[in-house]
Amino acid sequence: MATAENKFYQWDRHLRMPVPPPPRKSCDCRFHIYDDPARFPPRPDPPYPPITSATFAEAQRMHNAIGFGRGVIVHSAIYGADHRLLLHALESLNDRQHYRGIGIVIATFRITSLSECTVRVSAELGLTSSAF
Repeated sequence: MATAENKFYQWDRHLRMPVPPPPRKSCDCRFHIYDDPARFPPRPDPPYPPITSATFAEAQRMHNAIGFGRGVIVHSAIYGADHRLLLHALESLNDRQHYRGIGIVIATFRITSLSECTVRVSAELGLTSSAF
């Protein structure tokens, strides 16, 4: 596994509108978010460390700067079946019309164990799909 000291995920933080600008209501159809590992710990032995600079707030800042009005957060595999960060991001939105989420269902996870309440709350927050 790579370590957090490796800087292999560098990106240009000098955001600017592309020329020509994207069409109105453009959508970032797949992006991952990460956060403080103390608050949202990765699964044991993740394939790579959390990229703490790639928070939901940073993604929103990037979307605003480049003219994207919508986005789909794809749950990162480093968190396994723990969707707390994804749900936290969706819960933080005042306007839930612009972002959606895609979760991960682990093969050993029994779908029958999902309660109706969990599914309903997740859908209300914008979790619209699952990947297996």
